[in-house]
Amino acid sequence: MQVHILKMGRPAYDSYESLAHRFASRLKGQLRLCSHFIPVKNNPRHAEDKVLQYLDACPLGYLVILDEGGVAMSSPELAKRWQGWLMEPQIKHLVFLIGGPYGLSLELKNRADFQWSLAHGVYPSDLAWVMVMEQIYRSQMILKGSPYHHS
Repeated sequence: MQVHILKMGRPAYDSYESLAHRFASRLKGQLRLCSHFIPVKNNPRHAEDKVLQYLDACPLGYLVILDEGGVAMSSPELAKRWQGWLMEPQIKHLVFLIGGPYGLSLELKNRADFQWSLAHGVYPSDLAWVMVMEQIYRSQMILKGSPYHHS
């Protein structure tokens, strides 16, 4: 399975990219993980068209969007769900989509297979990207029985 993290817009600061890459590097050899930035500029519709094209190019994909109205989960709950996604033979591409400053359209929300909320608040997309990377890493560590997650 290929895991894709799609983020609307490039990170504003290198420090976010550094943190996200730290978790991605820890996952090397465990997952096929890639991050892609969708240019937003001042045209969110164009960016969403690019996202739809990307999704269409991922046959047998499963789309998880980050949305404040989604399901909030503890890390162990996410790890269980993560394990289910990884074990599902029909899922070849697991795609996490993080909206930009304009959020996500109803069209993209309706296309989602799952809506995940990091918390009840709204976070900047750069911070959400780092948090998603960390939660994927944490889920992997929970499944391995690593002491990274102290419950």
